[in-house]
Amino acid sequence: MELNGAGTIETFLTLAQFYYRKGCNPAWIMLENNAAVPMFLDAEVKAEDLAKDRSFLVSLKHQLEHHLDDNTTQKDSVAKDSAAVE
Repeated sequence: MELNGAGTIETFLTLAQFYYRKGCNPAWIMLENNAAVPMFLDAEVKAEDLAKDRSFLVSLKHQLEHHLDDNTTQKDSVAKDSAAVE
């Protein structure tokens, strides 16, 4: 199709749908000069999502560490109080 311009619209649509299901950006397929168009639909979104997910996981890790530190401090305090009573 690309080399000689021949082919039916059905063939073109079948190929376009095949690549679309694989994550390709239809604009990237159809534009003659596609240098400024991302090849994959979610290439930029994936990078943003990964950064957000990483940020969330780092935040969650810090919260859990803080919570565990608080629990350890409370347990140590209770253990000291129990030892003092005995």
